[in-house]
Amino acid sequence: MSYTFTCWSCKKDTEKEDKIFRTDHCPHCYAAMKSCMNCSYYDAYAHNECKEPMAEYTKDKERANFCDYFKCGTNAAEGPNAAEIAKAKLDALFKK
Repeated sequence: MSYTFTCWSCKKDTEKEDKIFRTDHCPHCYAAMKSCMNCSYYDAYAHNECKEPMAEYTKDKERANFCDYFKCGTNAAEGPNAAEIAKAKLDALFKK
């Protein structure tokens, strides 16, 4: 099974053929692939910055970890979140 992996750090795509391991790094910027920042459960506003309630706390979200719940996917680290979008819309609405 092949899929496209997008790095949270450099935003470049990489084709992956198999599972992401703790030792895997982005070939473009060498950022850790199996990190909280690349996980679909990452949420800067959630408890422990993770939407998975059973996951153990990880101090450094940018470093590789041993999390059993890691799921590669789109996350909050990729772009503006809902709060930022709503604030921008309100600012535009009430602009003087």
